[in-house]
Amino acid sequence: MTRHAPATRQGRQPAPGPDPMFYRSFHSDHATTRVVLAQLRTSLLPHAGEDALARLELALAEVLNNIGEHGRAAPAGRLPRVHLCVICQGDGLVCAVTDDGAPLPRSCLTQGGGTPRGIISRDNLPEGGFGWPLIRSLTRSISHFRQDKRNFLTFVVPRMQGGQQRECA
Repeated sequence: MTRHAPATRQGRQPAPGPDPMFYRSFHSDHATTRVVLAQLRTSLLPHAGEDALARLELALAEVLNNIGEHGRAAPAGRLPRVHLCVICQGDGLVCAVTDDGAPLPRSCLTQGGGTPRGIISRDNLPEGGFGWPLIRSLTRSISHFRQDKRNFLTFVVPRMQGGQQRECA
């Protein structure tokens, strides 16, 4: 017996489905972060603009690497467990990251927080300290809270950059 696809009327679009979503749960380390970001790109590229996806990847690389480097929890410096969810909506890529690592310092989310202090010249450029200002420049509506020994971070990477718009499909 041969199965046939259901007939559709000419020009009729299928009913809209749920927004494209990406979810992973993993222990935060550099190698796993690279794998998860590659999976995210493969999963969401058909639904999101290249520009918005590239900005999301950069912001998430900073967030996830910060969790792996600074969020190690006692005992014995255990790697934090991260839950990552990204939903592609019409206005942008909505991201939620939770982890069970060390608390995020409040200064990271304040304007100017996390920025290297003092006079910076080419000869005394610090190795780090640019992550949170970079994350804030790439995202909107960033929010953080801590509850029951877990950090909750949410933000949106808007679909609009440089006057170009592309809706998530």
